[in-house]
Amino acid sequence: RAHSNAFSRAKMVVAEYKAEWIVCTSCCCVNEYLIWPPNTCCLAELQVCLCVGGDVAFPAHETVPVLCTLLPCCVVYPKFDCCATPRHLKVDNLDSLGKKADFLVCVGTCCFCCATNRYCFAPYTCCADDSSQMLCIGSDCAFPLSNSVPKALALCGLMCYPRVNCCIRTANEFMHAR
Repeated sequence: RAHSNAFSRAKMVVAEYKAEWIVCTSCCCVNEYLIWPPNTCCLAELQVCLCVGGDVAFPAHETVPVLCTLLPCCVVYPKFDCCATPRHLKVDNLDSLGKKADFLVCVGTCCFCCATNRYCFAPYTCCADDSSQMLCIGSDCAFPLSNSVPKALALCGLMCYPRVNCCIRTANEFMHAR
């Protein structure tokens, strides 16, 4: 049994920035964490449902492009264009956007200290949230299961799977097999 748990942890590709997040509640493909000290007010890097996704940041963050649209798919900032992707718009920090760089921008709302965007793209999963944060609370989820979202079973900081532990940091359980 220990061999199968080590094997499942070895497949994890959990993002480095989640290393210090403490697992509070987890049920297979949905996790909630304590982030201390908090590093932002509000940040959702990419939330996906079939062919639609979105992101939000306050204050502005490098993984969320600052885009403004007038009508759906009609971008007016950072430059005027219709049915464009962030890559085509040549937004700042293009390398930090990941797959969002090639998504079609549908709606963008900006006020230079915060940003929120909606995208359309070819479906690649049913639903996923790579990372969301609100002050000191973080979360992620994926369905179907993804190697970038830890698979665990925990309640009130007490983890039962993949091994019994309490108030465990993500790095201690899911990143040591890298």
